[in-house]
Amino acid sequence: MESKEQAAKIIIERIGMMFKPKANTRYTISAVNDVYDHTYNFFFVSQKAYQREKSTPIHTVEDYDLETFEHIIKAIKSKYGFTIEFYGFTDELWPSTGKKIQ
Repeated sequence: MESKEQAAKIIIERIGMMFKPKANTRYTISAVNDVYDHTYNFFFVSQKAYQREKSTPIHTVEDYDLETFEHIIKAIKSKYGFTIEFYGFTDELWPSTGKKIQ
């Protein structure tokens, strides 16, 4: 199993490969809690003005631990200023602050 540092590095590298700044385009990252497979899934989402949203899988993190997840989110935020949307984290709390994730 990969470490949280390795997972963050993979995700950041893949975002870098997918991100091509274009005018009138919105970029976000989706982080999904897969409670059935006990994984965290990351997607790169882009949407050009007046067009459909395009979601591309980035990576699946199999270390199903909120501390690992929080480390990855912090790494993404420190490198990129994208909005991160959280799905499936109802009633989950950040380990460091105790605040709700979603």
